Amino acid sequence: MKCLLIFAVCCLALAKSQQFWFPIIQYYPIDGNFDYPSIVPIQPILPIQPIVPSTPRYADNGEYPYQVAIQVDGKAHCGGTLISKKHVLTAAHCTHDWIQQGKDKRTIKVIAGTSVLDGSGTVLRVANVSQHQHFGQQSESSAILINDIAIITLTQEIKESSTVKIIKLPPDNFEIGDNTQVMVSGFGTTELGGPPSRKLKSLYMSVTNPSICATNWQNRGSVTVAHICAKPIEEFGACEGDSGGPLVLADKSTIVGIVSQGIGLGCKSGWPDLYTRVSYYLDWINSQIALTS
Repeated sequence: MKCLLIFAVCCLALAKSQQFWFPIIQYYPIDGNFDYPSIVPIQPILPIQPIVPSTPRYADNGEYPYQVAIQVDGKAHCGGTLISKKHVLTAAHCTHDWIQQGKDKRTIKVIAGTSVLDGSGTVLRVANVSQHQHFGQQSESSAILINDIAIITLTQEIKESSTVKIIKLPPDNFEIGDNTQVMVSGFGTTELGGPPSRKLKSLYMSVTNPSICATNWQNRGSVTVAHICAKPIEEFGACEGDSGGPLVLADKSTIVGIVSQGIGLGCKSGWPDLYTRVSYYLDWINSQIALTS
């Protein structure tokens, strides 16, 4: 955490003059035996919006069998996606601390096969964590993250079932058109400052034209071809605890993005969130899988 906090302080100094937003992972307790993390604001940095429509859409068990929850020291930390029998795709800002601190991998668990964080599901152990070697801010004057992608390698192969399945990666040269309907899911909060959800939720999003997205994110950095912008159809977007989770095609066949950042102008801002574009990193993903298979 120390390294990331130093990084965040630098961002905060910039934010005072330019109103940047930057995700910081922290923990706080809720009822029961669960402690959940949050992407929380260090003023004036604001969190991104929660994954809930006007009425939360909770997932049925097995509805999103590729979705996993990542726990650290027994506490929920981020989301992730099963992309092979031994590999989980997530965000680099979720794994940054572990790598910097030399985190004992025995303290990191991946929970698959459940839509409710109640102790059910399959516990998967971690063998290796690889994040993109050039992960970070675009520049000292930018709040936008680049190369926000990481892969967790499991100690053993998963057994697929009705509630545990691998999702397809996009094909080479995959293009996703403006206004394409996509879906995001996660265990994040349902209101700013509130506790994350024990139940998996989902929300439909619409892919936003890059030029419109760039206008929304102006003065915060450059939206690039390595990003996907997706706008909440029902005003709400991704939030605290959803980081690293999947953005998928509406038919849930293919992952296209990884939850990365949001502007965070309130829960109902309707502004587009930023996702890591999976198709841009196919070579990197395949190389990491080859190295750890």
